[in-house]
Amino acid sequence: MRIGAAGQPVTQSRGAAPVAVSVRRIALIAAVLTWLGPFTIDTYSPSLPAIVVAFDAKPSLVQLTLTSALVGLVIGQLVIGLVSDRVGRRMPILVSLCLFLLACVACVLAPSIPVLIAARFVQGLTASAGVSMARAIGRDVFDGGELAAFYSRLAAATAVAPVVGPVLAGVLLEVTGTWRSIFVMIAALGVVAFVLVRFALPETHSPAVRSTHRQDPTTLPTVRVLRQRTIVVSAVLMACVSGMILSYLAGTSFLLQNRFGLSPAAYSAIFAVNAVGLVVFSRANARFVLRWHPAAIATVGISIMLAMGASLAVAFLLGAPVWVLLPMFFVLLSAYGIVNPNVIAMGMGVDRSQAGAAAATLGVAQYSLGALTAPLIGFAVAGPLPTMVYAICGYGIVALTVALVEGPRLRRVVSWQPGPVLRR
Repeated sequence: MRIGAAGQPVTQSRGAAPVAVSVRRIALIAAVLTWLGPFTIDTYSPSLPAIVVAFDAKPSLVQLTLTSALVGLVIGQLVIGLVSDRVGRRMPILVSLCLFLLACVACVLAPSIPVLIAARFVQGLTASAGVSMARAIGRDVFDGGELAAFYSRLAAATAVAPVVGPVLAGVLLEVTGTWRSIFVMIAALGVVAFVLVRFALPETHSPAVRSTHRQDPTTLPTVRVLRQRTIVVSAVLMACVSGMILSYLAGTSFLLQNRFGLSPAAYSAIFAVNAVGLVVFSRANARFVLRWHPAAIATVGISIMLAMGASLAVAFLLGAPVWVLLPMFFVLLSAYGIVNPNVIAMGMGVDRSQAGAAAATLGVAQYSLGALTAPLIGFAVAGPLPTMVYAICGYGIVALTVALVEGPRLRRVVSWQPGPVLRR
């Protein structure tokens, strides 16, 4: 594959009918599609206490609205990744986006917590198309170091969503006085994504590559992917570091607003500042991969995240004020910016015919531990050591152990070389 100048057409030469695409257009559409995930999960986090009051429900029950969305994201990515390897990327995305908009309407009109939980499940199920397909499209078009750079820039663009989403949500909550307006905003993003895919995204998964996927009909695509040790290791790392971040997300809303008395707008502002660190580190990672292997960078990032988890534990036990905790949250989220894109790049370094299955595997890993952990986070917010901190430290220990044990092998077997995309 040859990469032209920035913004110029790129020819995907594999397959009977080469596909000409624009680097910038693909990056823009992939970023918007990926926004569906964090917008579905992060954006309404400032409204969790308001939903508790609106339905007179327990915080642990309201946390299930987050859990159901995460479960939907897990299941949806598994299904759509496999389907897209056989039929292409565009049609599954368009169908999913239509259903996503209907789920948003159901969230806006939800008369009770059970209905909201069900609607959130469908919302996560359909939003998964954006997350999974953005990664698969990148693998359709890029290779090696170019792929790592693409995922770094995609992570940086995606990190803007936690900046914009919660801030707008906090403002909407204070201006409109209702959490329902937040789901109207989420639906607006779905409309934008649908228009971009429908009118600006070419089919990147060529028929010839799809035929390669069908050559072994006796083995399930997921089984073929899971036979590759690198993908399994990447999935374990993805599950653990995402579990750390989703524990942070599920816990800080109640912690900062209920325990420390911050307003929804103040919480959103803090969330935005933390996400800026994620953007900066993700952008910097596109340069780091010029000099260091993705496995080495990921190990450093995981070490930083675990160090922040341990620091939070000590701070909470000593009764530290909120201004001591906030810098630790900032570094924790920032370090994720040099872990996430490198773990994805290593896991997605498969044959293009398996890109959808690989993206699905990583997607399932990314949200599975978060879905299991989120309901438990609300139980011990008021204790000396919040459940969130136990989860961050526990997942961090597992992630760092795997990274240290498997790191040398990953550096040997994972192809890594900077390409023209990285140099320009």
